[in-house]
Amino acid sequence: MEYAVEERFQIPYIRLKFILVLSEDSILPKEKVSALRGGMGEMLLRQNCIGMRDCKNCSFEEACIVRSTVYTRMKRKPAFMQGDDSIGYLLECENARTDFKAGEEKILENQTAHMKNYRIETVGAYLEKRIRALKRQGCKSMLIFHTPLCLKFQGEYLREFRSEAIFQAAFRRVMMLDYFVEKYIEKPEF
Repeated sequence: MEYAVEERFQIPYIRLKFILVLSEDSILPKEKVSALRGGMGEMLLRQNCIGMRDCKNCSFEEACIVRSTVYTRMKRKPAFMQGDDSIGYLLECENARTDFKAGEEKILENQTAHMKNYRIETVGAYLEKRIRALKRQGCKSMLIFHTPLCLKFQGEYLREFRSEAIFQAAFRRVMMLDYFVEKYIEKPEF
């Protein structure tokens, strides 16, 4: 029987690849995704912000290139989201190296993005592909965390593994992505 991914996973996305060239020899943390995302956001703000970083009082807030690129707002939000939360964008960096020389192009990807190469995919299609590959290899389902995880559950940070908390957090993330693409599918009870 073929696994059918339900409607809530039909979230479109485009995979982009970036080149990052350092201007000087650098040592970066092994888990550098947060630093890279923050640095990209900071550079976008420095080059494009005309409102002195006072977004609420900026007359260009709705048309802001930085907000549209990094902190895109959703028209509607699930009840569990508070304030000005944004799902932002996902940046992955699988390169665990820490020592980089000036001029290297291998921190994120060594490819240039061209519009003709962009292909809209869905999370559901990706999940189906991964599930089929795991079944072909005879693998059992397992959850592997490639980076440190800090998770709140019922108002407190987890100190031990709780599967209920992991699944609820994952489902909430999928629900946020559904809302982002204007699919208002409610969550099941946990």
